[in-house]
Amino acid sequence: MVFETYDGPVEAVIARRLCYDLDLETNGEIERLNKLPIKYMYKKADETAVKRGARYNERVRAERLKPIKARAQRFRIDTRQLAFARKKERLIRVTMRGGEVFEGWIDWYSYFEIKMRLGKKSPSVVLFRHAAYAFEMEGGMPSRNNQPRHNRSAASDYRPRTYYGQR
Repeated sequence: MVFETYDGPVEAVIARRLCYDLDLETNGEIERLNKLPIKYMYKKADETAVKRGARYNERVRAERLKPIKARAQRFRIDTRQLAFARKKERLIRVTMRGGEVFEGWIDWYSYFEIKMRLGKKSPSVVLFRHAAYAFEMEGGMPSRNNQPRHNRSAASDYRPRTYYGQR
């Protein structure tokens, strides 16, 4: 696996997952890596496709942001939006704190990570939610308050809604 951190990539195999850390095996040795500096990870075999699929937001990249330890200060992606996007197979776009922008479909998500396919038959990347800067979803999420129940289907055109949180 390749773990993209704020300080650059780390190539290793996960030996053990802990709550806030990963034990990684590199060259036969186990090293503990805190998850906070990890922005995203992918399989080494998919490296070329992942790098080709990533775009960059140069404004965010120029800020040279670092990880945020305090949870209350981190950008939060609403889990209901992830559930809706996965169920309806909506295209999402996530901008990471390093300026990387990934666009694709959700395979699975947890409170800490989002695994997304970068194309219909493309490789996947696992994004760490604590490293997110912005989140967009194709068509947005319908509101029950302003749409009749029978007319809640989303339009087929791509109209992203951007959700920004605190940085």
